Amino acid sequence: MTGNQTIVDYLTSVPAWYLATVEGDQPHVRPFSFAAEQDGRIWFCTATTKDVYRELQENPQFELTAWKPGSGWIILRGSADLDDRANDEVRQAGFDHMVGLGESYEGASDPVLTFFSFTDAQAWICDIDGSWNPVDL
Repeated sequence: MTGNQTIVDYLTSVPAWYLATVEGDQPHVRPFSFAAEQDGRIWFCTATTKDVYRELQENPQFELTAWKPGSGWIILRGSADLDDRANDEVRQAGFDHMVGLGESYEGASDPVLTFFSFTDAQAWICDIDGSWNPVDL
């Protein structure tokens, strides 16, 4: 299993994970729940109308984390790549997921629905024993 598969499997096995951004000197954390792999990249989904998108435009640095009982927690930090290159399959999956959460879009190709990936990332699976096990990306 590749590092990307490990991360996507982890993130999609929990009800929500948390993405942190920064606006000025104020951190912002919010729940996310969509992750998919395409062409060796992990894709996340949001809307161009949301604060998180604007914050990532202004400062692309982010960190995400999730905890799964019995599996420790995951940390991924990097720089958001907002160049939406998600294919039709990922777009449809993201659309279906977001609509399932109660959001409204005109369809999978709605330009408000956007997908982002990352560059310059580091990831770890951590445990209560203090271990930080790197995930190769």
